[in-house]
Amino acid sequence: MTILDVTIDFETCALSANAAVMQLAAVPFQRNPEAFIYQNVFDRDMPTFNARVDLRSCVMDGFDFDKNTLKWWAEKPQVLKDEVMGGDCYPLKEVMEQFAEWLVDISSDKENPVIVLWAQGADFDIAILRNVFRKYQLTLPVSFHNFRDARTFIIENGAALLLDHPEKGIADNSKVYEKIPAMPGTNEGMPHNALFDAVRTSWNVAYIFSQIGSIRSSIDDLRSKQ
Repeated sequence: MTILDVTIDFETCALSANAAVMQLAAVPFQRNPEAFIYQNVFDRDMPTFNARVDLRSCVMDGFDFDKNTLKWWAEKPQVLKDEVMGGDCYPLKEVMEQFAEWLVDISSDKENPVIVLWAQGADFDIAILRNVFRKYQLTLPVSFHNFRDARTFIIENGAALLLDHPEKGIADNSKVYEKIPAMPGTNEGMPHNALFDAVRTSWNVAYIFSQIGSIRSSIDDLRSKQ
């Protein structure tokens, strides 16, 4: 059996599960790399997914547009809006069909693949994904048992593993993120671009896995010496 970890990220026009979608990105990554370097976390042979959505399809199909979220987007730099909304775009149903096909394609050469789908938070990206697939009556090739909340994983484990006083990391999440090595190329993208956010979340999750792996190795060494 092979675990295939994938992080998804949406950019949307609302915060509800029925939010209109502007962009969907997804990134495969590898947990417990032997050395925590970019090339070991992200396999260059594994393609990413990145698609912009034609918002007219969201209007026609009854997805939500929130006034406050649209105002928030209007205040963002033009370069970010160009990244998220510029270029070719496709109807939302077509984007989701392409995404499902992409998941099948990247797992096709794995032995008994199990896709584990990560997202930043428990009630946003995964909820939107499931709602869109349900609305269009599409099949998502991921078991509901394998949805993961990256934020909880990073903060709870990171606070325990990286901080002398874990409760401070729970109260102020930034203290955990400050302990995670900066991802190479951080200055080459912008937060709130779905692809950039998916890569950064994957990096953070993989780092926590690497710390768990180091502890397990230390425990195994101690046991072997007993």
